[in-house]
Amino acid sequence: MSKKNLALSPLFACSLLLIMGALNHQPRAFTPPVSAVFVAQIATRDAVMDNLTPAQVLARAAVNLDPVRTPWLRVKTWQKQADEEVSFEADGRLVRGPNQCARLEMTIHTGAIATTTITVSDGVGLAHGCRVAGRAPTVTSQRFITTGKTNMAAEEIDRILNAHGCGGPYCLVKELASTLKNLKMVQGTWKGKSVIRLTGSVKEDQPVAEPRFAVPPRICQLYLDAQSLWPHRAEWWAFQEYEKNAFLLLELEFRDPVINQPLSHEDCIREFTYQPE
Repeated sequence: MSKKNLALSPLFACSLLLIMGALNHQPRAFTPPVSAVFVAQIATRDAVMDNLTPAQVLARAAVNLDPVRTPWLRVKTWQKQADEEVSFEADGRLVRGPNQCARLEMTIHTGAIATTTITVSDGVGLAHGCRVAGRAPTVTSQRFITTGKTNMAAEEIDRILNAHGCGGPYCLVKELASTLKNLKMVQGTWKGKSVIRLTGSVKEDQPVAEPRFAVPPRICQLYLDAQSLWPHRAEWWAFQEYEKNAFLLLELEFRDPVINQPLSHEDCIREFTYQPE
C-alpha cells in the first residue's frame, strides 16, 4: 500500500474524495460491458437545445443544477479509478439542503481494505469522520467562522463543502465548463437512456499531473440526460503515448437523483446532524 497522503488537484476537488493511500495497480485498457456502451443515434431532446453549441449545453446543465434552483438533492454516487498511484472503487450517498446543509457518506474499497467516511454540515459547522478497517475512527470538525470571528459568507462555506466532496454534480459540471476545451457533442443512448455525450480535452494549464495520477487525464466525456441535462456519468481518459493507447483512468456516476423534494423537519435533523459512532 502506498504511504502517500494524496490531496486532490483542483480539477477533481469538488467531485472526489480525499483518499489516504491506495494499492498500486497498473492501468489497463478498459472495455465497458455491453449494457454500458454508448451508441450514437438521434436522441429525443428538449427542442430549446437544438441550436446550442456544446459549450452552451454544458453551461445550461450547470444552470439547471445551481443550488438556487435545486436547493434539495438526494443522489447515489459511484466512482472508480485505476492508476499506478491510486486505485479504488467507492459507493456513496449525497444529500444537500438549503443554507449549506449537506451530508456525504462514502465507502471506499482499495483492494481488501474498506474505508468509510461521513461528512455532515448543518450550515453552522462541519464534521468529518473516517474509519479504516482495523483502526480507530478519526473525527475532525470546524465552525464556519472567519479568523475575525464572524460568520462565513455562503460562498466561503460552499468552498469548504466542495473541498470535502459535497459539491456534487453542480460543482463537477461547473469545473468541467472551465477546464475543458474543444468540446464536441454527440447524441445517443447509454444504459437505455437518451443522452448527449460531450467530449473535451483538459486544458494544458490545469494542474492535474500531481502525485494523484501516474499518467494525467487528458480527455473527459460527460453523459448528460437528453431532456433534463442531468449528468449521469463522467469519464476521464489518459494516454500512455500522445493520443495513443487510451485507457479509462477515472469514472464517476450520479444515480437515482431525487430533486427538489424537501425533507421533513425530523429528516433534516437526522441527515444534517453528525452522530458519533
